Parts: sequence; structure tokens; C-alpha cells
Amino acid sequence: VKPGNRVSAADGTVKVADYSVYSVGQRSELREHDSSKRIVGTPAFIAPEMLGDDGYDPYLADIWSLGICIFHMSTAKLPFVGKTIFQIVAMAKRQGVRFPPNPELSVVLMDLQAAIPEVEPAKRATVEDIMQHASITYHAEYPRQSHKTLHAHNNVTAQEVQ
Repeated sequence: VKPGNRVSAADGTVKVADYSVYSVGQRSELREHDSSKRIVGTPAFIAPEMLGDDGYDPYLADIWSLGICIFHMSTAKLPFVGKTIFQIVAMAKRQGVRFPPNPELSVVLMDLQAAIPEVEPAKRATVEDIMQHASITYHAEYPRQSHKTLHAHNNVTAQEVQ
């Protein structure tokens, strides 16, 4: 999931347009026989665990990428930069999310942005956490549907894409 893989539908909703790696559905328990061991993606959006030898859960890696996208949309910057994927991951592991000086972002949005790109996959926000976060629900006044409900409405027609 990266900015180039998102499109706006005619009704204003954002859709994911590239499903070559994207996973939809419940996170599976990470087991060696069902985890991916290949690195696919744009370096700035690749989850740190994708560089390990033990494989990774593509669902959790997609959540990392979503967090990088949200940060990028909010600040027009990437949270971790480097010339190589290894430098980018080292920066993420060393410093965690840091915001530009004087960001024009709410504390609630910065809280969400810090929770999603968590280097340790087990500590990373889940889709449910994101959907129920105060920045998404307008401080719980507008609860969001879970991804299970949203998955049932995942078809996009050519007319919906602008």
C-alpha cells in the first residue's frame, strides 16, 4: 500500500487499486509455513520485518505501509528516509516516528500516526484499533465499520474511479 496504489472513487472514498501484495481479512497467526519470505514493494513503505529471515505476516506489513501513507498524506514528508531500504529500516528502528517541527496536526492524529508504524509487528495498531481511534471516529462520535464489514463492499466499478 503506497500513495500510487490509491484512487479516489466518484463518491469521494479512497480505494486500494493494486492488490498484488495487499491482504484483506483477518490477520493469520504468524507461522513459518504461511508467512511470506519475499520482499515486494517501494522501499519507503516496506515494513522492517520484511528484511528478516523468518518471514513476515503480509497483513501486518500492509498496516505498516498504511501508517506510512497516513503520515505522508498529513505531513507531505516520509517518516523514515535513506538511500537504501536498509538505511530506512535502521532509521525506523533507531528513532521511531518523529514529526516535522511545528506540525499543523492534532495531538490525536499524531497519536494515531505514531501507533501504526510500530517497528515491532505485535505492538502495531490493528485495523480495528485504527477504525476505532479518536482521529478516525471524531472522538468516538462516529464509530466506523470494522474491516470485516468493509470487506463485503470491496468491489469497485469503472464508474466509481475518477
